[in-house]
Amino acid sequence: MEYLSLFKANYINDIDVKKLYDDRLNSMNTVHFSIKIHDNPSFLCINKELTVLLEEIQFLNNKIIQKRFDSQIHLIKTWELYHSLVEEIMISNEIEGVVSTKKEITELINIEKPKEYKRFYGMVKKYEDIFFQEKEFTPISDTSKLRELYNDILLVDIQRDNPDNIPDGVIFRKEIVNVVSSTKTIHRGLYPEIKIIEAMNSALSILNDNSLPCIVRAAVFHYFFCYIHPFYDGNGRLSRYISSYYLSKVLDPIAALRLSIACKNRQKDYYEAFKITNDVRNKGDITYFVLQFLDILKTGLEDYLDDLTDKVNQYHYYQKKQSQLDLDHSSRTILETVIDYTLFYLEPVTLTKLVELTHLSKSTISNHLNKLEKDGLVEKSKHGKNCLFHFKKNAL
Repeated sequence: MEYLSLFKANYINDIDVKKLYDDRLNSMNTVHFSIKIHDNPSFLCINKELTVLLEEIQFLNNKIIQKRFDSQIHLIKTWELYHSLVEEIMISNEIEGVVSTKKEITELINIEKPKEYKRFYGMVKKYEDIFFQEKEFTPISDTSKLRELYNDILLVDIQRDNPDNIPDGVIFRKEIVNVVSSTKTIHRGLYPEIKIIEAMNSALSILNDNSLPCIVRAAVFHYFFCYIHPFYDGNGRLSRYISSYYLSKVLDPIAALRLSIACKNRQKDYYEAFKITNDVRNKGDITYFVLQFLDILKTGLEDYLDDLTDKVNQYHYYQKKQSQLDLDHSSRTILETVIDYTLFYLEPVTLTKLVELTHLSKSTISNHLNKLEKDGLVEKSKHGKNCLFHFKKNAL
């Protein structure tokens, strides 16, 4: 990163930190915010580095959309659902030390409300809204709407894990909360609740201010939300969801659903950006955080484009390889289905599912699977009473 934070400038002897601060604070290209950071007015410098990052993010976003369109693979959307959405939720939990498994998240996808509440159900449903884009985008207009979102996504899970962490104020928390690393307090959220509400209303105004690019607003709000720290628990997960929700306005939904994954892959940079921006010596300059946030988002899109390209290449490779095999029509249909399921659903396929997908009888499929097993193309395993089938990649 080219941008020098005021925090780091303090340790460079030949820099006049006061002049650097005054120049940045009073520049025509500086955006000022009403929220104070340690009694310092907060501000953002709109510089060349920021505009280049925005351009690079949009370029990568367009490449992802084009790559998906060019692939002409109808199951790509399925793979993105089980690859990106499930992983994003798992990773957002993991960043906060909350353990979740691929199985429990996957089981909640595309299901109606269960009779008995299942852990993470609220979070999965909200992330599905981003993925499927079937509901009209509704801005989070005020603190009451923010609290409703918290209730929908996190309240039941937090209540089950630790009832002491349920919000106990009018909207947010009424007690002091410290962010602790090991045994050291690294940040203290705003206090009392009246200050939290006032600051959060200001942060939401920034988030919905169309005079700034949406991606920049998402980054700015992400910082302020975590600085304010309105809840006892769930701040990180909720702030990342809101960022993804707003990013999905201007980016491909799957690109927007790579934020937690990108933050986890660059977790040191992610935490460092908060640490530097929170420091009193940084004097309210949130530019470093915004640039780091955008750069993390950019690398997340780069990584996803690589994943998408690999998946498309794998599909076409195995399509070509299996087309060269001497198979009858039924065997080829079954093998193609097993390959597709393994590649895009990311798990083996059951005999029942093969009947549903191929419209062949169970006995026909079983006979052909036995032959494909003997030829070393398909491998069978057992899970309880179910037989699971996946194709042997090395065979092709």
